[in-house]
Amino acid sequence: MNIKNIQTKQLALFFLLAYLISWLIWGTIIIFPETMGEMYFLIIIGAFGPFAAAIILNRRQNGREGTKKWRQRILSIKKHIRWHLLGGLGIPLVIALIHIGFYSITQGLPELQTDPPWYWLLPAIPINVFVVFIYSSAFGEEPGWQGYAMPKLLKQFTPITSVFLLGFLWTLWHLPLQFIPIWSGKEPLHIMLLYTPALAVISTWLTQKADGSVMPAVFFHYATNLYGNYLLGTDIFVEPLVTHFSWIKTIIYWLIATTIIIKTKGRFGFNSRD
Repeated sequence: MNIKNIQTKQLALFFLLAYLISWLIWGTIIIFPETMGEMYFLIIIGAFGPFAAAIILNRRQNGREGTKKWRQRILSIKKHIRWHLLGGLGIPLVIALIHIGFYSITQGLPELQTDPPWYWLLPAIPINVFVVFIYSSAFGEEPGWQGYAMPKLLKQFTPITSVFLLGFLWTLWHLPLQFIPIWSGKEPLHIMLLYTPALAVISTWLTQKADGSVMPAVFFHYATNLYGNYLLGTDIFVEPLVTHFSWIKTIIYWLIATTIIIKTKGRFGFNSRD
C-alpha cells in the first residue's frame, strides 16, 4: 500500500472515529431528553471526540513515544506568543468590531449596557480565552481537526481543497447537535456549511504560522464562540445583536479568509517540503 493510500485510510478512520465518539455521547442526550438539563455537560465531553480519535490513532500508528511528541508539538504554548494573541484576541476583536459596524449601518448604533457597566466585562475576556479554554469544545476539536486531519489533508490535496473538505466534514460532525435544543451554538447546517471553510482557512493559517501548534487555532475558535455569546447576550449591549447575525458573521469570516488566501497565494503558510 503506497503512502497516499495509507494517508487516505488514516483520514477515513479518523473522521469515522471522531464521529462515532462524539455522536454516541450526544446521542445519549437525544435518547433521554427528559434529563437534557442535567446532562448538558455531555455536549462539551462529546466535543472531545476529534481529540480522542487523534490520540487513539496516533497511539496505534506511532506508539506511546510518538504520540507524546505529537501531543507536545501540537499543544506547544511557550513559543509563538504573538500568534496565540492574534488568534485569541486580535482576530476576534476585528471580527467583533466589523460585526458591530455592519449592525450599526443597518440597524443603528447599539446601546451599551450600563448596569453593570459594559467595560467591567473587558478584563474577564482574556482570562476566559486563555484560561477557561481547556473546558471548551475548541480544545476538544482543534487537536483533531488541525493537529491530525489537516496535516494529512495538506499532503494529499491543495490547501484550498483541504479547507473545503475539512469545512464540509466539520459541519457534518455537528449534525446530532441540531437535535439538542439546549445547544448554545445551534445554527442551521447550511449556514455552518458556508462559513466553516473560512474558519478552516484562518485556523490552518494560524497553525502553520505557529509551526504546527494548534493553540492559536484553539484560542481563535473559543474566542469566536465567546464573541457570539457576547453579541447575542446582554452583558455588553442592552439588546442582543440578533438581526442577520449568522449572515454578517459569515461575510466577515470570508473577508478575513479571502485576505489570507490572497496574501499567502492560497498556501496559508503551508510548505509542501515539511
